Amino acid sequence: MPDVRGLVDLDRECAGFARYLTGLSVTDYVLEKYRDAHARHPDLDARQSPTFDRWLISIARAHPLGTWLADTYTAVFFKQALVRRKWILLVAILESTAPTAELFDVPEPGGRAAFVVRLGWRGLAFLLGLGVSSILFMPVHVVFGAVPRGDAGGH
Repeated sequence: MPDVRGLVDLDRECAGFARYLTGLSVTDYVLEKYRDAHARHPDLDARQSPTFDRWLISIARAHPLGTWLADTYTAVFFKQALVRRKWILLVAILESTAPTAELFDVPEPGGRAAFVVRLGWRGLAFLLGLGVSSILFMPVHVVFGAVPRGDAGGH
């Protein structure tokens, strides 16, 4: 189990990621389940992860813009990233508890035209994020990826 400082960091991480994923604040129940999953699965501990994974998590934790950039980059170039596994865990928790469960079950409003507009907007935003994140993250990923796994925590 993480120390008190680790729990505070984990709670902030959970709250920030949940806000990114749903736009809502987390409940105590969600925080408890997120902590519990981390206590039961040591592979979720960023301190034990390769350097690039730790760096991506620190970027994603720092600001919603960093979370978005990490999301777009890892969606294409690093699907096995620890931050993605944390998001998957959190989505599973959020979609099984109120009030966030409704967000996953209710279709978005509007008809086909609204769908096409949203899809186009999201596609453009994704491409923008992918371009910016590639410029920022790919050189770092290449540097850390070039270091053998046993050396300096590279990935």
